[in-house]
Amino acid sequence: QEDYQSLADDCVAQILLERNSTEFVSEGYLLGNPIFEYESAHTDSTQKLHVLVWLKCQDMNPEHMDKVAEIILYLLWCRHKIEYVYHQSRWCNVRAKQLYGKLEQYRQRFNQISQGSNQQSLLSQLRGELRETELEYVRYLGEFVVHENTISINEQNYSTKLKKLELLPETNLNLWQQFLDYVRNKLQKQIQIDLRSLKPGRERLEHLKSTVGEAIVNQGVESEDDSFGIPSEIYSKLRNALLDCEQFDSVERLRNFFRANALLTPWRNRWKAGSPSELVEDAIGYLHDKFRSDTKENALVILVRLLAKSIDPADSRHQTLVEIAQEFSQVLTRKMT
Repeated sequence: QEDYQSLADDCVAQILLERNSTEFVSEGYLLGNPIFEYESAHTDSTQKLHVLVWLKCQDMNPEHMDKVAEIILYLLWCRHKIEYVYHQSRWCNVRAKQLYGKLEQYRQRFNQISQGSNQQSLLSQLRGELRETELEYVRYLGEFVVHENTISINEQNYSTKLKKLELLPETNLNLWQQFLDYVRNKLQKQIQIDLRSLKPGRERLEHLKSTVGEAIVNQGVESEDDSFGIPSEIYSKLRNALLDCEQFDSVERLRNFFRANALLTPWRNRWKAGSPSELVEDAIGYLHDKFRSDTKENALVILVRLLAKSIDPADSRHQTLVEIAQEFSQVLTRKMT
């Protein structure tokens, strides 16, 4: 038969159902025999079909055949990996841009809160939302980098294997070289463009979160009572003392401290990742009005006392924490009488 493509078309039509139809992409020669490439139009890599039809029209060296079979399987695997990871990067891009789009809403809320009443509570709520958004945003940026590296590795592997295949006699595989060009000039460049456009969003989130945090501190200094009903003088000392405790260096250390102390067990699963200052402010805000059901002792007082107990009495931090625990206990006693 002279028209090999028609024969290849008929082969594909017999193999696939009509709903999985594909289109002819290109053709080449492998070991002197024609090879045809077909692909479906799906953008979703989990649904996309990639079909090769290799017709044996003349004899081939069996050793070459074995080598070709191994390389073709590897090329197909790399190709699918690249397309699948790129498809995943599109989902990350959509989600990250949705989060990026919230920045203007957060900024407007901050301006509205700054002009109204009950600022302390609303600002704390806004900062919490910003923290959650930032964590999610950073996660998507990290996934983007992983996707970029995965595509780069598979593109290099694909290129290496393709070069080996092209060294075989009577072989012309421009059809696969075109895919390699597509990866380099379209997929990889698009991910790089996406990353450049999204990275400023993290800086804007950090800046807005820092601005809200400063506003919370300033509100506390200006009011007669600081955050959460704690007198500003005690709040300032308490915040600085907790920042000096290594337990607030990371969320893991804070969680471990709560797990290691039975008196803090009811609140051991509360903590989320954040900077030391965020962990401190979160701890004060969450524990200041929490009490044990058995002893009725305040959770924040328990935390401060246990932190003091964990520090050498010769260390000045020990005495500072002991005094703060006593002062805050007295404040609570006055409020409850």
